[in-house]
Amino acid sequence: SLGAIDSNKGLFNYRQVLPVDTVIVRCALEGLIKTIIFLIFIFLGAWLRFDFLPDDSMESIYVWCTLWMIGLASGMVFSVLNTLYTDIGRIVKICMLPLLILSGTLMPINYLPVDI
Repeated sequence: SLGAIDSNKGLFNYRQVLPVDTVIVRCALEGLIKTIIFLIFIFLGAWLRFDFLPDDSMESIYVWCTLWMIGLASGMVFSVLNTLYTDIGRIVKICMLPLLILSGTLMPINYLPVDI
């Protein structure tokens, strides 16, 4: 949701649409998509008889929603800062790059050198 405000500037011609609306809607959409994919993996794992369900399901839901709200809050802060200062977006992307590399999203972990 870093570029939510800049990418939806055409919607601001309508008086009802505020910049905060675009950030909230984008966060909700991304969160729902991630939740659905997460549930698909859980049901697929249960169907294949993998036992990885949490012991306390309500605590897991609470943690998932808390992380979602932290993401919404940081997304609002960084999208406003990105609108005011365009270099903030570059700094955030540079800071997120090591996390993407280490998580295996950008490249698999086994491509990294052994001494890291």
